[in-house]
Formats: sequence, C-alpha cells, structure tokens
Amino acid sequence: MAKRKQSDTTDVTQPMQMMAQFSPAAALMAPQAEAVWETQRKLMEEWQRYTKSWFDRRRAAAESARHALHQLNDSGGTDGAKIEQAMKELSDWMSNEVERLSADATENVEFGVRCAHIVTEGVTTAGTELAEETREGAEAARTRAKNTPV
Repeated sequence: MAKRKQSDTTDVTQPMQMMAQFSPAAALMAPQAEAVWETQRKLMEEWQRYTKSWFDRRRAAAESARHALHQLNDSGGTDGAKIEQAMKELSDWMSNEVERLSADATENVEFGVRCAHIVTEGVTTAGTELAEETREGAEAARTRAKNTPV
C-alpha cells in the first residue's frame, strides 16, 4: 500500500484546493483565490521588510538624539569652544535626521510602487488563469456538443 503524502500545512492555497473538490463554482474560483492568497503573502513580506528598515532608522534617530544630548550636556558653560562644539553636535544630529527623513520618503514611494506591482501582478495572474479555465471549459463543452448525437 502506497504511503499517502502529508499535506504542507504552510501552503496558503490548501483550503482553496480542498474546496475545489466539492464545488464546481469553487473549482472555477480556486485559481483566483490562490492568486489572492499569494498576493497577500507577498504584500505581508513586503510590509515586514518596509517596517523593519523604518524601525531601524527610528532606532538610529533615537540613539543619535541621545548621543547629541549627552554631548550638549557635557559641553556646558559659556566658553566659545564649548558652545561651538555644542552647535556642531546639534548640526550633525540635524543633518543625520534629515538624511533619515529623506530615506523614509524615498522608501515610502518605493514601498508603494512595489505593493502596486504585487497587486497588479496578482490581478493579472488571476485574470489569466480565469481566462484559461474559461477557454478550456468552453472547448470541452464544444467537444461534448459535437460528440453528442442529436
């Protein structure tokens, strides 16, 4: 007796494949549902990557602000050199923060473009699969009609 292959529980398309066995309508929609689930998986991966880099920049900003604050506190006094050092620390912090904010803006746009691409690709895939299944079903119906005696 052949051993039955265990299903992969991480496969997000498994519920749709199971439903396709029970309903012709579900079978017709299964490729579109699979495309939706795959698109959602890709979007979640993209979101995770985006938020990780955003939090990394925010963490760097907090550390940079803490360091600048310590430098400003340590420079205290009215001595010209100390004031100049404090202003340099503040200027460096502001410069780094502007760079981080610029990186945020750039990544926001790139994130939106990547997500739009993922969604467009998912919709195109689902539409293509539906068209193929519809064409196959129409061809099968024509073949049955030709072979059916009148």
